[in-house]
Amino acid sequence: MRSGLRARGEIGDIIGMSHETTPVTPEQIAALPPEFRALLQAVIDHYERRIAALEAEIATLKKTPCNSSLPAG
Repeated sequence: MRSGLRARGEIGDIIGMSHETTPVTPEQIAALPPEFRALLQAVIDHYERRIAALEAEIATLKKTPCNSSLPAG
């Protein structure tokens, strides 16, 4: 099972996130109306996709002495 922001599951599954403390407790999630939980999940999914796209873009960038701290060869 994946953990962290890209974990798939319910909002209440945030306990599995890799942070030492989570921003919201399971009790707080349980207290939210179902409609709001669905909306919040949609927002989380949107930003997870955006973060994944940016991470993929970063992974394709090539480091050179001009754009990094690599020594000039």
